[in-house]
Amino acid sequence: MAFTSLYFLIFAAVTVGVYYIIPSGFRWIWLLAVSYAFYLLSSPATFIFLLLTTVSTFLGGLYIGGVNRSHKAYMDAHKQEMSREEKKAAKAASQSKKKRMTALILVL
Repeated sequence: MAFTSLYFLIFAAVTVGVYYIIPSGFRWIWLLAVSYAFYLLSSPATFIFLLLTTVSTFLGGLYIGGVNRSHKAYMDAHKQEMSREEKKAAKAASQSKKKRMTALILVL
């Protein structure tokens, strides 16, 4: 779909029109769906790449969120009995896990 085609202009006009009609809480879903539709119509290979990128980023974000929650729970449970060096080591281990996952997401 070329940016200068009539088809694209209609697609963009419908996208913007619906965007302002739907409630603000659902706008991100609309934009995501329209983005997928645009890439699917433009190139199925690009759509597959976009889909894989979305899934890997989402799952990586869930993993990083889990690392944050488990680190916070561990620190809350053991904060009183840990030395400063142990706290630093626990934080460094948590940061290391998050950095490895971020690197993996970027490579994929």
